[in-house]
Amino acid sequence: MDTYSVYTEYMVLHRWLHLQQQASEVSQEAIAEHLGLSQAQVSRLLNGHTKLRVDVFCQIANCIGVDPADGLAAAMRPPRRRTRRAS
Repeated sequence: MDTYSVYTEYMVLHRWLHLQQQASEVSQEAIAEHLGLSQAQVSRLLNGHTKLRVDVFCQIANCIGVDPADGLAAAMRPPRRRTRRAS
């Protein structure tokens, strides 16, 4: 049974955006100001605790200087298969 699901893709999207935000060094406060949200709301969005709408995803991606299409591509990539080590 394949356990990879839409939920997994969704969480990959959250994780990707959070990692990109950290790498960009654009603060959550700056993103919040840009979007008209609180820093706490941005934190919840980036950590997957709040649903991330497509328009908000694109706004955050643009704010931190990354292409939203790269995040969608990362989310759609098939998961890496774990291989068992030979004994």
